[in-house]
Amino acid sequence: DLIRIIIESSLDYLNDNHYLLIEAGPQQAEIIAGLMKSHGFEDVEISKDLAGRNRVTSGRKSGRYNNKI
Repeated sequence: DLIRIIIESSLDYLNDNHYLLIEAGPQQAEIIAGLMKSHGFEDVEISKDLAGRNRVTSGRKSGRYNNKI
């Protein structure tokens, strides 16, 4: 699935301690948060839109994570 590819690929491009933000449908926010956490992202949060629906999931690439293992 595309979001999984984006999360995995971002590890090659993001500097340590920089953030990835993904805007998606409200029903996908928790799934995206879980994917980010499983790929080593920290400080994962879900932000709401103006209507109060989950809209943006963000996470910080940990400086401890090394995807070249």
